[in-house]
Amino acid sequence: GRVSHISSQNDGLHCLLFDVLPQPEVTIVATDARVVEGDVVYLAATGANSYLWNTGDSNSAIVVRPTQDTVFSVEGFRGGCSASAQYYIAVAEDTVAINAVQEDALLYPNPTQDCLNVAVAGLKTVTIYDAVGRVLQRHQVTGSTASVSLKDLTSGIYFVMLETTSGVSMHKIVKQ
Repeated sequence: GRVSHISSQNDGLHCLLFDVLPQPEVTIVATDARVVEGDVVYLAATGANSYLWNTGDSNSAIVVRPTQDTVFSVEGFRGGCSASAQYYIAVAEDTVAINAVQEDALLYPNPTQDCLNVAVAGLKTVTIYDAVGRVLQRHQVTGSTASVSLKDLTSGIYFVMLETTSGVSMHKIVKQ
């Protein structure tokens, strides 16, 4: 919006106008959040005019080949203001670990409203991510099943990472 300041001094009336810009809302989108070592991942930042990634890149989109679990962060700048975002990419040793867990895991109901049930052998951790890769919930589990409350989440698309004794997998869910 526009802010004005009017003052009266001995030499007359003075008026100053300021344009106040909203702080940027920076988000990161990616082609994948779970990859095998050396896979290509495209990351794109939106919501600002210029960007600076923790990789040193200054483009809005970058290509990375992570070799280990990595948090990529970007700071976005617009009109003298800045904001940042982060995106976590998990790296598996091989596709067998990703695929084995993915095929055996059962997440239901999907779409869901308040509670998500998870069933997979050797379940250790259930992590809920939003669409830009922020961790919203992390639950340590023993056994092969878990029920996760999603009551506090708004409607939308979320990602669920399951860590088991045999690997890690990423699943998309819809909260209604």
